[in-house]
Amino acid sequence: MSDSSNSQPPGPHPADLPPWLCGNFAPIAMECDAPHLPVVGALPHGLNGTLYRNGPNPLFMPLDPARHHWFLGDGMLHAFTLADGRASYRNRWVRTAKWQAEHAAGGPLASGFGGQRDGAAPFADEGLANTNIVWHTGRLLALEEGHLPVEIDPATLATRGVQSLSGRLEGPFTAHPKIDPVTGEMIFFGAGADGPLTATMTFGTIGADGLVKRLERFDTPYCSFVHDFIVTRPRRGAHPAAQRQHAARHGRRAPLRVGTGAWRPCRDHPARAGRVVTALGACR
Repeated sequence: MSDSSNSQPPGPHPADLPPWLCGNFAPIAMECDAPHLPVVGALPHGLNGTLYRNGPNPLFMPLDPARHHWFLGDGMLHAFTLADGRASYRNRWVRTAKWQAEHAAGGPLASGFGGQRDGAAPFADEGLANTNIVWHTGRLLALEEGHLPVEIDPATLATRGVQSLSGRLEGPFTAHPKIDPVTGEMIFFGAGADGPLTATMTFGTIGADGLVKRLERFDTPYCSFVHDFIVTRPRRGAHPAAQRQHAARHGRRAPLRVGTGAWRPCRDHPARAGRVVTALGACR
């Protein structure tokens, strides 16, 4: 096994940390390759493939841990591979512009939602690529709600870069696109297409050949945090599952209020309850 560790000075006491920064949910501080995992029993030789996982995993302890939100961790990818009765594992951070700048600086440079930064952080706002990972038309894509996909090398987990499909894509891109099982098309949307808390969305498709086939922009009655959607068959429309932001209905910009509660992963926080974040995976 080889690893590349991220050493940091001692951080806050676990009792002072939000639940997603401690206990079983604490960030992994290293990248590693484990090519020959021990197997109890036997794996079928015909069971071959890789399961990919993605989730927020801060490179460094946040500048203000008490105000940090789970959604703000740097994307970390995990790959579990089965081949010829053997099992292996590797993990890598997604090399976004933020990750690269903080890695070079040796410490955190940013905090907060919506690209809020402390001082003049020297990196482009490419997002965190920390929510989902999908396989489509020979591309492995790390996704989050507010930015374009980041393409990943499926064998090494190396970051290939932001994928705009020759400039056809721009703005937010959902972390939960759908793949049409008949045509092979990827159906996607983008919420807040004109900027955070704007009542504008995009909707489009990427064909089985990897090219953008459709991209439309439309206004919505009010600003919403659109998390997921379903597509009917025959395809007559997409039905979004939205969470309305108060005060944005009338076109006014308002502070983004996101609950910071979480399911109770730490005994240090017995009174906290709220949302659960699931890191989704892709198989190939």
